[in-house]
Amino acid sequence: NLLNAPEPDMRADAATVIGLLARAYQGRIAAHEANCVPALEKTATADADAAVAKAAAAALVELSRSRDGCLLLIAHEPIVARLTAALMPPTPASAGCLATLANLLNRDLGVAAALASGLVPRLLALLAAADPAAETAQLDALRALWNICNTFAGKEAAVEAEVFETLGRVCSDGSAGAKRLAAGCALA
Repeated sequence: NLLNAPEPDMRADAATVIGLLARAYQGRIAAHEANCVPALEKTATADADAAVAKAAAAALVELSRSRDGCLLLIAHEPIVARLTAALMPPTPASAGCLATLANLLNRDLGVAAALASGLVPRLLALLAAADPAAETAQLDALRALWNICNTFAGKEAAVEAEVFETLGRVCSDGSAGAKRLAAGCALA
């Protein structure tokens, strides 16, 4: 209920507490019982206050770190499309939305929805515009792309989006972790 409070500080604190609770199995059960996912997703993707959106996106990341949390997230059907839409143009919550997507796709959840929502071109745009200081975002984008490429439809989407030029650039100019992930994407 506090995610809908009129005060931004209250909304941000509520999202932070949900994220902290989501680190424990019992907290994820409580989040499920309280139907937190729709409120967190809405707050992360649509709240006008940057700190609130960022806190809600961080809570989604915490939920997505476990298999049961991913199942809880993916049960909220439009979440993959809405998180994908939140990547462009970049917002304060984009990094959390991207990390959540990478975690969901790591468990082969939501790949069809990600492809339908145009995630591959968005990932390539993020990689093309990658700031070397934002290595975490680049690594999350590569993790998501690799997981997508592990499916037949994902391979087709990646080839159609002409990923190899971007992957080649990352393989030559990226950090050691980025090079490893980019090579994995190319191999997939």
